Amino acid sequence: MTKFGSIHPGTGKLLVPADWQAGVNNAASGGQIIGLLINGWAQTKYGYRTVYMIGMVAMASCIFVLFFAVNIEMILVGNLLAGIPWGIFQVITTAYASEVVPPALRGVSGGILQS
Repeated sequence: MTKFGSIHPGTGKLLVPADWQAGVNNAASGGQIIGLLINGWAQTKYGYRTVYMIGMVAMASCIFVLFFAVNIEMILVGNLLAGIPWGIFQVITTAYASEVVPPALRGVSGGILQS
């Protein structure tokens, strides 16, 4: 086994086994679920902007882990950790943007929708 996969016995080509491919992809999805759960609690306690900024720093840190991964296990853990900020961003970006956009751009004037 090499750093990121294994050599196919028949062809001699490098490949990543299917179980590792599924694990890496599913780790990111699992991290997103964790991020969605954290987001619900954190944005209520700390506010949209603070949680968004912390998520941005966390995402940069996770990309650092993925970039410097030396084996497939590090990629799996990096994807799990990167999934957490992705889960936070799924909800918080639109909610935060809807609060900071001026009412005139949202189509609201004095509490009455413009048509």
